[in-house]
Amino acid sequence: MIDILMGREIGSTKRASEMDESSLKEIGNILVVNTLTALSEFLDVSLEEQVPLLASDNPVSLIDAIAVEIGQKSEKSLRIEVVMDVEPGGTTVSFSFYLLFMEGDAEDIIYMVREKLTTGL
Repeated sequence: MIDILMGREIGSTKRASEMDESSLKEIGNILVVNTLTALSEFLDVSLEEQVPLLASDNPVSLIDAIAVEIGQKSEKSLRIEVVMDVEPGGTTVSFSFYLLFMEGDAEDIIYMVREKLTTGL
């Protein structure tokens, strides 16, 4: 993904620079904002975001480490998988990002989504 963003030959980046990481964070921010905007409009509620963190590791380890970092207990998360076809060249890039909810918020959001889907209100 970094190579595509930075216009490099795919597979050439072995270690991400600060600029590379900044670019990935910006893409993450765009994805998170768009996801939260869509969810907010669907549920007719206000959702608040925090600046995305960038990490790569085992997803469970990451969620635990991030929850500790932000000082929150996060029992539930929403995993969103993104698959993009990049032109030219026809390269397919896939990655996941996770939305972590503050304690109790996930249950509220799940309830609201179910209500919206079953009642259509």
